[in-house]
Amino acid sequence: MLIKKIDSYFRLNDMKTTIRQEFIGGLVSFVSILYILSVNPTMLGTAPSINGDEILMSSGGVFIATAITIIVSTLILGLFANVPIVAAPGMGLNAMFAFSLARSGIGYEGALVACMIGSILFFALSITPARLAIIYAMPEQLHMAISVAVGFFIAYVGLTSMHVFEAPTGIPVAELSNFGDMWLTLLLSFSTLFLILFFHIKNIKGGIIFALLIMMVPTLILANIPGLQENNIIVEGGLDAAKWKGWSYDDFSGFSMNIENTWKQISNTEIWTSPTFYLSILTMLFLSFFDSTGTQLVAVSKLSEELETEIKISKKQVISDSLGSVIGSATGTSPTTAFLESTIGISSGARTGLSAVFTAGMFALAIPLFPIFQMIPTALTGAASVYVGTLMISNIGKINWKNYAISTMTFIMILLMVTTFSITNGIGFGVIFYVILEVMYKRAKEIKPMLWVLAIAFAIYFIALIWN
Repeated sequence: MLIKKIDSYFRLNDMKTTIRQEFIGGLVSFVSILYILSVNPTMLGTAPSINGDEILMSSGGVFIATAITIIVSTLILGLFANVPIVAAPGMGLNAMFAFSLARSGIGYEGALVACMIGSILFFALSITPARLAIIYAMPEQLHMAISVAVGFFIAYVGLTSMHVFEAPTGIPVAELSNFGDMWLTLLLSFSTLFLILFFHIKNIKGGIIFALLIMMVPTLILANIPGLQENNIIVEGGLDAAKWKGWSYDDFSGFSMNIENTWKQISNTEIWTSPTFYLSILTMLFLSFFDSTGTQLVAVSKLSEELETEIKISKKQVISDSLGSVIGSATGTSPTTAFLESTIGISSGARTGLSAVFTAGMFALAIPLFPIFQMIPTALTGAASVYVGTLMISNIGKINWKNYAISTMTFIMILLMVTTFSITNGIGFGVIFYVILEVMYKRAKEIKPMLWVLAIAFAIYFIALIWN
């Protein structure tokens, strides 16, 4: 009886899936996104307070906030929108929060207030027809270009996690890492990648999780061998994450501390009289809108490809992910966005919101079991991101390269998305170039009004960044 109700609610038969397949897809998404529980607290834990640079945001509190946000936001997407998409604090958004907003004189408290207001505006925009109107105003070739560009971007993120590039601040630079120190990490991460590719060639479902589990065995052994644990090869390559550190936890009391400190400063005139504060609101609104929308487009495109039928972004979908952004800000972390790694789960069999429910449950389990889950090095999950990137760029053949406006837009989008490490920047420059070139070709009448609004909005956004 219960199985029938689950089947009916999530439309498993219609989506050609099973509970087992959804579980595997949810598990792969979980493993691929798990790193955010380590990365987000580490990054936001460097954000200074408005009361002084020596007072920092509690990383333990950010960990709890991150976990709660993922659980609640992903459940909403799974149960309300019935999509296999996981929501979590966005990587570009947390970098903007920690390294820009919080250091601009308003502290992490002012940054959280700005994020909350921006998220509420994002939610309000998603409730109205405006967001879907913007999405559908984009020509199909623009959707394709976004999918391809994000494919390059997620592969770039994956290669960075595999320690192929130098990333001194968490953001990769145009330089190869020190292979002398990284050779063991590179050996394990590339072995993981080739194992995933082998399972793909053999058409084995769940190949990503199988590859990760197999490669965790030598990783655990090497990271826990006495005498090797403090070796530079282990530490520099991030393999020390696989060491068993015991059942120790960070100070989770920082969760309430971060929120209390923010409420205490909410009436601080230094925040409300700062021009940066208002620009921060618009910046987070813009980043949230296009990071999440770009990911939703890619996820739906991937799902359509897997099911061999056209699936469009629904109203419930855009409302759900924007509500998640509000939840993230309210719990004390940077805004939440639909996560790119959801496409890894889709590649492994996730088709409905049931997989998102499974993923949310696993993140709930990850709170008490975090000492175990944090042992999976990002070098291994990075290999999964590279694999998904290779799948996503397959749409590159569908781009009309003979149309110069479209080909230039795609090229600029790929280039800017990767080099600036931002989905929003890539989409923004791509849209602006497309509109300008269409005008040059005297095809201005073919551009939908909403796309004009979008191009102008992006232009204002970039000018505001220069002014700031």
